[in-house]
Amino acid sequence: MSIKNGRFTLIEIIIVVVGILIFGSILFSDGNILTDNKTAHRILYEQGYTDIQITGYEAWACKESDNYSTGFVAKNKDGKMIRGVVCSSWLDKYATIRFK
Repeated sequence: MSIKNGRFTLIEIIIVVVGILIFGSILFSDGNILTDNKTAHRILYEQGYTDIQITGYEAWACKESDNYSTGFVAKNKDGKMIRGVVCSSWLDKYATIRFK
């Protein structure tokens, strides 16, 4: 950014405001724009998991090509509680379940 006579250009102000709005929307969304709760719940249910609880965004748990990283706690077919993440993408309807 360059300051000319103590003033910012209009483009510089717009860039800063847009950046603040994007950061604020991520910060105050509880990570919901980074999770796909509906897909995660559907995939887990289809695989036989029960008592599914979505725990929110899981940073660095998925590949770079995944758009969503949705943490969960659920009961497996043996009745054991497990913790993991469902990684998915908006480009296709497939998802990967990763366990912690």
